[in-house]
Amino acid sequence: MTSFTCLANTELSVRYSADGHPYPRALLALALSKSAVTLVPTEVQNIPSQSRAIRLLGDKNGIDVFWGVTSPDWEKQAKAVLIPIDKGLLGYRIPLVHVSHKDMFAQVNHSRQLRSFVFGLREDWPDTAIFKRNELPTLIYGMGAGPIEMLRTGRIDALPYDIFDLPKNHGDDIIHEPHIAIRYPSAVYFL
Repeated sequence: MTSFTCLANTELSVRYSADGHPYPRALLALALSKSAVTLVPTEVQNIPSQSRAIRLLGDKNGIDVFWGVTSPDWEKQAKAVLIPIDKGLLGYRIPLVHVSHKDMFAQVNHSRQLRSFVFGLREDWPDTAIFKRNELPTLIYGMGAGPIEMLRTGRIDALPYDIFDLPKNHGDDIIHEPHIAIRYPSAVYFL
């Protein structure tokens, strides 16, 4: 266990990735403001992926806190504060689809029926493992890939985005699927 002594009137910087939704950033700032020690939240730019953020936790030039859906692998690298900061809402996924397939999920009423569609998920998202465990066909793409273009060209049928990060500028040919939301237990924690 690490311990440290703080002198009165000392300011400590708490570094976190500048990317991501504003809600966890605001919650982190509020939590830090309740400390008896002055803790100043400090954004670190250019952390492109969740896996990179985890690798930089505690690093001299890295970050001190990260938020995300935890996993056993990540908990080997960092201590999760197991208080969900999003009340499980990250487990709701709205598929993006090409407009020509806007009714492709219209007849789906059971999760087994999702096995006939190919979903695109980024390699460092914990959700990728959830889709794989549930035997949902998944095309895994890297950080620099163009998932919207994969959707346009038919390499994938749907992109299941969380309700917080639905892309807004994806063109008139890509829509939020109107018939389903995919839900599974998931929560975001500070690590």
